[in-house]
Amino acid sequence: MVEILAVREAFILFASSQWSHSHRLIIESDSTNADAVCWTNFPLEAPWAMRRFINHIESLKCKIMDWSVIHISRDANSIADALAQEGVHKEEDWVEFL
Repeated sequence: MVEILAVREAFILFASSQWSHSHRLIIESDSTNADAVCWTNFPLEAPWAMRRFINHIESLKCKIMDWSVIHISRDANSIADALAQEGVHKEEDWVEFL
């Protein structure tokens, strides 16, 4: 569930940005079960418990020019994994809205 919430958060942030109509959103997930990747690309495959989040992502996709969600091995993604681990222990958000 954590992975799908992270994907949803990425879509929310990108869809509300000035780049949503001019740039591509690329989300790389190193989740071991790869469910977030599968469910985002094939929403009908998602279990009912996840449908609320998947439906929200589906509505956000319409606001974005182009997007992709792909699986990448954790070994190939070691820098991002280190940043994610650091973010887990962060006490405040990185994003601030002005």
